[in-house]
Amino acid sequence: MSSLLTPSLDETWAQVHARDRVIQYRRLGAAGAPVVLLGAHGRDDLWADLPALLSADHRVFIPTFDLTAGILTDGLGSLLEGLGLNRTCLIAGGPFALPALELAMCAGDAVNRLVLVGGANGLEEQGTLTTRSSALPMPLLVLPRRIGVSEALVLLRDFLERDAAHPF
Repeated sequence: MSSLLTPSLDETWAQVHARDRVIQYRRLGAAGAPVVLLGAHGRDDLWADLPALLSADHRVFIPTFDLTAGILTDGLGSLLEGLGLNRTCLIAGGPFALPALELAMCAGDAVNRLVLVGGANGLEEQGTLTTRSSALPMPLLVLPRRIGVSEALVLLRDFLERDAAHPF
């Protein structure tokens, strides 16, 4: 496999100020395209290993949001704006999936790829879905919630390395 299997040790905690909001985040990786992980504090093996593994090739941002605020989409938009991130890949699961999808559909050039990890709805999703449609202005990858780490990394690596202009 690639350097995705070699975790980065470069990690910092910081905060960003945007739209009258202060958002704390963890950053891993010093180089590469930005990736924002939403839901990375879950107990699944995928969420436990993904931040360090992706940071070998990407700048990984993991924000801390107050889930009771009910303003996840706006908070996520504030994070991207405050960090000056453009053409960012969002990887989201659980309560972050719908806000990430909403932001991706409305944020113009801020989001160039979206990965949704199946939610905790009690259903076991099967397979993966990759699509490019006129309703969603960027490629989309949907992973089952209980996918194995090694299988997810292969799919994510292929998805992240594809040319954004390439029609699926």
